[in-house]
Amino acid sequence: MVTSARADRLVDMCELLEDYGNDIVTVSVKYGTRDLQNRVLQASNPVMHLDFISRVVGDAKGEDILALCDDPGVRDIEYIAPNQKDSTLHRLLEVYRVYHYVIGGRFPIAAVNFSQGVRRDAIGNNVSGERTMAEALDVVARRASPVFVAAGNSGDTRLSRYAEGDHVFPVVATQGNGAALYPETSRPDATTNKRRLFLFADGAPRLETSRIDELPGALEPKHHLTLGQLLMPEQSQITVGGSSFATFAATPTACLVHQYLQVVDFHLSAEKLVGQVQAQPFVSYYVDNGIPQDVPALKNRLADKRKKYAPIYEISTSNKQRFDDFFFGNTVEFNLRYSTPILRAFYRTLPEANLAGGFEGYQRYISFDAVLDRLRAMTLADWVAIAANKRSTYFGRWMDLARQDPAPLFDSTTMDAIAAYCRDYALFIILSDEAKSKF
Repeated sequence: MVTSARADRLVDMCELLEDYGNDIVTVSVKYGTRDLQNRVLQASNPVMHLDFISRVVGDAKGEDILALCDDPGVRDIEYIAPNQKDSTLHRLLEVYRVYHYVIGGRFPIAAVNFSQGVRRDAIGNNVSGERTMAEALDVVARRASPVFVAAGNSGDTRLSRYAEGDHVFPVVATQGNGAALYPETSRPDATTNKRRLFLFADGAPRLETSRIDELPGALEPKHHLTLGQLLMPEQSQITVGGSSFATFAATPTACLVHQYLQVVDFHLSAEKLVGQVQAQPFVSYYVDNGIPQDVPALKNRLADKRKKYAPIYEISTSNKQRFDDFFFGNTVEFNLRYSTPILRAFYRTLPEANLAGGFEGYQRYISFDAVLDRLRAMTLADWVAIAANKRSTYFGRWMDLARQDPAPLFDSTTMDAIAAYCRDYALFIILSDEAKSKF
């Protein structure tokens, strides 16, 4: 079904195609039927077939694409300008690969950082494949891995098109440890969907020198993402602020939740014995990051290399018995596996931020320490409220029983181990740049 807004957009696109005639254009066509998919593939020289969002991106004569405009199966046609083509296709290729890495089980990527904005000369021109990229990021967030997207740096309420998906985490920049909005950041307003969650993180310039920037192999500031920003985003030196840097600070917080929930799962699993257990590493991927793989500070922190550190945690008999008594003794219907919905539900337990005036949705200030402190305080009742089956007639009883055990789920030893792993040993996937985004 094509909405009125999409129909108007499609009419505008088809009118544009009339001007191109026999000229070659690069377009992204969203198809609604298998027959149309085949027609698009035949009408164009396909650069990539993004089957997970039902799109074909390719080069074709304007008149050949124009012939598709009357097909009811066409959901959208998006033009990509020649000067935007290489960067757009490169980013799409990276997101496509990340999606299939996760779905195919090659790498358990636990967070994706998309902090790259539309080039200034393309803002508002609809020539950079923003709708295609937004769809791709949203599907990755829904099916594969949580995705953190920079809200943009318009200085007003014009949010980045990349952050439009309902399942991604848009990140807005603040200053002064969340005291106020960073002036240049984009932010939601009264017209933004109030059911959405917006994260706020510090993105103001910081001129202090962090120890990571003093390590051999640290990169020069000319790179969009420096080594310090990758490994220690809340301590690294930055000279220009914005939502991209706020997104660098927000993404590592997912590691804390990812590791915490694995420890929960170890306590609930009958297969896991008491004593030391090895968890899955936290793997994050930063789209279009520009970081080379051979810098010394990344040694043993690359997920696609054989040598890396595994997170190890201690499971005590008393705490495992505590979980058994509550969850199995009371037959609690409980699903607390790491996912975008669970991460979103946890973030909502953070204090309300109220930084974007007029926006009626969820606003949460986020930092590594803020998330760590919240996890340290989380109780059985907190997690039952997040992850138990609220439709069950027993939900109220489970909550009453959980409140009888007000102690935090894990002690300081476990939480310190989680924090140490996430700060110093969490892993990265760094996909190499390619001259051509074709495969």
